[in-house]
Amino acid sequence: MSEPTPMPSPATPTENREARVSELAVGFALGELADQELREFYDYLREPGDTGAAAARVAWLQLGVVTDLRSGMGAVFQDEIRHKISTIGRSDRFTNAMRERMGGKPAGLAPVATAEARRQLPMWPLLVLAALIFLGAMAVASRSQAAANETVCTVAEVQGEATLGGAPLVPGTAIDRRQVVVPSGSQLCLAWKDGSRAVVAGPANAVAQTAGLSLTNGAAWISASAPFVCGLPDDTLRIETGAVVAMLVEDNHSTTAVARGRAAITGLTLAAEDMAQAGSRFPWMHSLAPAATGAASGPRVPEWSFAATIAWKDAAERVELAVIDAQGERLRLQFAPGHLTITRPGAQPSDHPLAGAPMAGSSIVLAAHRSHLSLRRSGVSVFEEGMPEATSVSLLSGADVLKDAVFHSGPAPLPPFAVRSGWPDAGG
Repeated sequence: MSEPTPMPSPATPTENREARVSELAVGFALGELADQELREFYDYLREPGDTGAAAARVAWLQLGVVTDLRSGMGAVFQDEIRHKISTIGRSDRFTNAMRERMGGKPAGLAPVATAEARRQLPMWPLLVLAALIFLGAMAVASRSQAAANETVCTVAEVQGEATLGGAPLVPGTAIDRRQVVVPSGSQLCLAWKDGSRAVVAGPANAVAQTAGLSLTNGAAWISASAPFVCGLPDDTLRIETGAVVAMLVEDNHSTTAVARGRAAITGLTLAAEDMAQAGSRFPWMHSLAPAATGAASGPRVPEWSFAATIAWKDAAERVELAVIDAQGERLRLQFAPGHLTITRPGAQPSDHPLAGAPMAGSSIVLAAHRSHLSLRRSGVSVFEEGMPEATSVSLLSGADVLKDAVFHSGPAPLPPFAVRSGWPDAGG
């Protein structure tokens, strides 16, 4: 029995791409490409970097093959073919195509009669065009590489770790247009020649620009000493000279806030204490002290966070917080040593035991974020539920039990780690 013929391995994307470029180059040489195919061919040749250069090399080689074939056929052979197909009716598809490829004249004209009437198909325009395409592609690739390596800013400070194109960053490192990665728990401060600065907190991915920053995810704070542009997944933020802004990008959605000066996104101009999310404006509130007992945090907003440390002194002490929506009090949280009671309108209170020593201090973070309300205690989730409406939070009792209370809507007003060179006061 004969051995079975092995199945051919599937072509790789690179092989498929080179085959397509080769096919388009032949069609270009023969003048048979439609407008759509011409655009496709030019798009391949204009691609930046090594990809466009590789396409230009394939096209150059294929154009050379066609040119060699034309030269090899010789003038006599071309004249004979031209003479034969000129005497055949134009109804045949093959002969029509051959007449066009050989540069034949329309039917009815006299055939070539003598050697003096011979005409060699011109090849020099094709060679010049091919050379221009190749040189243009190489020039574009060279300019793209030079732009990518251009220094746009430098590293001022690193807290933790950060990388540029996979290489670790230290203060003084030049930053080009490659991707900057800041892992969770780390912070990077970048400085531009005009005095502008950007602090990026991880986890984050960003690309520095000549007078701006592209942020694909993570948190960033910008102090602009000159006009500064931030590219975001869902918008573009233009920051005026002297402005200080904060931004947060998660799951391709951005929230921006202005601490000082002015900035603009599509359709909105933001002044100090303005916040924008999904094309809508909200007040940006931030305070490093707890609100007075019984006072609401302020107007209802879609994003906010209340964080504090509970330091019990007596078993009879309580801390009460209320979350308020358009209809009134949505729920009430009452903290006591060792347990939490949640009360909702029209429902019985529910009691939740809390882990750990009852009188031990614990941190709490109550937050409205991405249409969800959540509570975390000492880093552990206590509950999370959907909350499609804008809300506010009110401290009902226990202000004297809370320490280091911080409330803010939207992005945090300051970077998580202090910037040694100083950072503009978010309060303006």
